[in-house]
Parts: sequence; structure tokens; C-alpha cells
Amino acid sequence: MARCRTRQLKYLVAVALCVFLFFVFVQLLSGGLPEDEHRPPMAHHPPPLPMKHAPRPEDQHPPTVRQDVARDAGNGLVLEKHRVPAQSTHLQSSHDLEVLRALKTHQLRLDKGITELWWYIRANAKLAKGEGTAANKRITSSVFEQHVMLQSHGEQLEALVERLLGGWKEKTAKELSGLVERRIRHLQNPPDCGRARKLVCDLTKTCGFGCQVHHLAMCFAVAYGTERTLVLRTEGWRYASGGWETVFMPVSDTCRDSPESVAWGADHSQHQVVSLPIVESLHPRPPYLPMAVPRDLAEKLIAFHGYPFVWFMGHLIQYLMRPNTQLQTYLETKRKEMGFQKPIVGVHVRRSDKVGVEAAYHGIEEYMVHVEEWFVKHGGQKRVFLATDEPDLLAEAKKKYPQYQFLTDVGISSKAQNQNTRYDLESLYGVTFDVSTLSMSDYLVCCFSSQICRLAYELMQPLHTDASRLFYSLDDVYYYGGQQEHRVRAFASHASTYSGELSMNVGDQLGIAGNEKDGRSVGTHIQSSQRGDLPSYKLEEEFLVTDFPTYLEVQ
Repeated sequence: MARCRTRQLKYLVAVALCVFLFFVFVQLLSGGLPEDEHRPPMAHHPPPLPMKHAPRPEDQHPPTVRQDVARDAGNGLVLEKHRVPAQSTHLQSSHDLEVLRALKTHQLRLDKGITELWWYIRANAKLAKGEGTAANKRITSSVFEQHVMLQSHGEQLEALVERLLGGWKEKTAKELSGLVERRIRHLQNPPDCGRARKLVCDLTKTCGFGCQVHHLAMCFAVAYGTERTLVLRTEGWRYASGGWETVFMPVSDTCRDSPESVAWGADHSQHQVVSLPIVESLHPRPPYLPMAVPRDLAEKLIAFHGYPFVWFMGHLIQYLMRPNTQLQTYLETKRKEMGFQKPIVGVHVRRSDKVGVEAAYHGIEEYMVHVEEWFVKHGGQKRVFLATDEPDLLAEAKKKYPQYQFLTDVGISSKAQNQNTRYDLESLYGVTFDVSTLSMSDYLVCCFSSQICRLAYELMQPLHTDASRLFYSLDDVYYYGGQQEHRVRAFASHASTYSGELSMNVGDQLGIAGNEKDGRSVGTHIQSSQRGDLPSYKLEEEFLVTDFPTYLEVQ
């Protein structure tokens, strides 16, 4: 009898999610979601997509493009609903963009809800009495199969919507990528270098490659935000005494001098050349620090990408890490010799000095669970690109997973493991190969506690329309060192069910500290300053949309 009830519950959950998915899809295409006309808009809650702009003529007439309303779903649960206008025949007006942003919001909520439900069931199955029994394995396997099917339906519906939109997302992504690249080239190649305002960034931060690249990218974001040409001082770099241009292209073709500068300070705007310290010593902190997204890009970016900041930062880093001819030849030759081809999942395993200091130990089995899930969903030859600083890991992986083809370079792993060779030129080539190849994989499994893992994830973004969900992190949520506060918001109400869990209302803002992968996240309620557990499936990212220069002179 209990088994029958369990089976019925699983099917009800699956049917309910399928119905909801189809309902959202049909309603958005046919002109909007149902409204509760008897409830006024809850204007006191911050909007989920903070797109503030000056009123324009097309914004002045009804129907209201998007108003957030609270709708009582029964049992005390309050859900946020969206009002959207009737279907438009073109994708030009702000109304159309609001529809697409609402569509993307619901797509992300649905995908997260399905994923969090699977994590919740899997985590509780491990805790349940009789773990490993045949009945337990059958239940978990059945639920996972339904999880795969639901996600597949969601991906197919997203592809169908994109087809109905005439490939709008892909075309818009390419247009914005081109615009950002033109702005960067304009910024980095001023017509009069001698008179140009500059931001100087030193590469003296004593940390690893990923950390140093993130330092340069932080400088680049501030340079972009202050309209200053970025100048790098990298002579004597720990990886290559010749500096950044030993392996990467110059950040400017016409303005590469290293002038005298004054330190960043409250009066930085009064000086032509300013040097930026590491983020830990940066005062005052400019508003352009991670995870700020330029407002003029965000209007369209939020409509097709699940994590706009990572998209923006990925483009800055891609420009910084353009390989010179020698490095490009090395990368292409090594990938060809290795037999790199798709489908492939990139796995990054950081061990050596990281374990026990900055991160916990994770066995190869923990990574391969998520690799296997990806191949169950997508099929194809089971192939893994393995990047690690543990040379013995390849043999272990091959022995435990003989059905997989593992691509790696043990020589790179050996040099990365040895503190005496980790920071030489050969190691620089090796870590650059690992990062770039990980970013070219179809999916990424790693630990976001690692700078290399996050760097590969960022570099994935310019290669896809939306690569925001092409990863699984075994530990941290995505973050950027020195970032402004990482906030999420509640799009559904929640009443605490146990001590240590927080209650929240629709629109509440919360500082996020981590996802427990069991249906819960840990964070702080901004309004009450209370810290505790949060239901992950009721939370969504609060994008930090900020006023950056719009570079009107760049077409």
C-alpha cells in the first residue's frame, strides 16, 4: 500500500510539472498569464527585473507591460504572477522585451524547480532508512528518469519558442557580443593616447592564475565603467617575466605606454592616470564592481541569458585572454593530438594545496555522478576532458569508469602539482590549455570554490547564446572575489516549518551564502538580518543592473 502511494505521488508530481510547463508556454504565446483583477499591484515590492529607465512614448499607453501582483494560491502560499501584453507581431518595442523577460523568468523558475525537486528527493533518499535497497534504488531511478524527461521537455519548448521568435535570442546575443567588442576596442584604442584617461592595473597579486585573471578582469570592468583605457603593468610576472604579452595579445594596439599614475582615491575623477589596487584595498569602491551589469545591455540580455553578469564578465575575460600566435598554435595542436571532440563533459578536480584549506576533498565518484546524468540526458559517446593537478587521477578514473574515454595531459597535472614548477612558462601554457578546453566542453562539472572552475564557466558564455546552466558545482554557488553583496529574491511566500528556517514574503531580498543541494539554501534575510535555511525553489537571482557609460559614439 505504501509503495502504491509513493508511485502515485511521483506520477502526480510529474503530471503537475508537465501541466504547469505546458500552461506557461501556451499562455505566454497566446498573450499572457491569468490575472487576479481584484488585487492591486504590490508596488511596495521591488520588481524582479530591476530595469529602470526614463518613460518613453510606447510605455505610456495601456495595457501595463508588466506589473507584479500577489496571488493567493491556497494554503497561505502567495505566488508572484506577471501581467503581460497581447502578442506582438515584431520584437522591437519595450513591451516585446518585457514579454521575453517574463518568459525567461518563468523558464528559469521552472528549470530550477525541477532541479531542486530532484536534489531534494535524492538527498532524502540517501538519508532514508534502507539506503541501497532494491526498492530505494528503483524509486530513485524512476524519479530521476522523470526528472530527465521534464528537463528535456523544457529544453525542447525553449527551442520551439526560439524558432517561433525567428531566432531572436541567438541573433540578439551575437549583436550584443559584437557591440561589447566594438566598445572595448574603442576604449582600448583612443585616437590620442597621450591625452586619454587611463586606468593602470598591476599583475603583482600573489595568487594563482585564475585569481590573477579575475583581478585583471575586475580592473577591466572598472575601466569600462569609468571610460578609461586599461593599461597593464605585468613585467616580472611570476608565470612569465616578460609579462602578459608573452602568451596573450596586447590589450591595446595603439596605447601601450605605462605612464606615471596616482593611486585610486575619492578624487580619482580629477586625475588623468589612476592606478587600481587589489580589490581588498580598493576604497572607495566604485559601483562597477562585480556583479554589476550595464543597464543598457541588461534590457535585452535578461531576456535571453540566465546570468547576465557572467555573460558580461565572460566577454571582458575573453578579450583579455586572446592568445597570441604561438599560444594559439599550441592550443589547437594539443587539442587535435588529444582527440578533443564533442560530445564531451569538462571535469576540473583541484587537489594539492587546495584541499583542507579552501575546499573539501571530493572523490572522482562525486564528479562522475553528474557527468553520467548529463550523458543520460543527451546521449553520445561518453567522453570526458579531465583537468586536474592530481597526476594519479587519470588511472583511477579509467579503472572505475572503463566505459568512458578520458582526455587529459598528465604532464600538465604533474607540473601543476609541484610547487617548484607551478609558476613557470610551461605551466602557464598548461593552465591556459586546461581553462580554454574546459570552456569549450558541452557541460562543466567542478567546484566553484576554484578560481579555474569559475574562469572556465565565464569563458563558456561568449561561446553560446545562454550557457548559464551548463555546469554543476559540487560546492559553492557562483561568486566573484570582492563582489558586491550577492542577493536573491523570493518570488513565492514561505512560512518557516522548523527551527532555523526563515519565513519570507514575495519580493523579500536575501543575501545568499550557498546551496545545500537538498532543496535548501543558506542565506540572510536582508530586512530582518536573520540567517538561516531557505527553500531554494522559491528564490531567483536579483540582477545588479547599474548605470555604466553607453558609449554613444560606438555604432
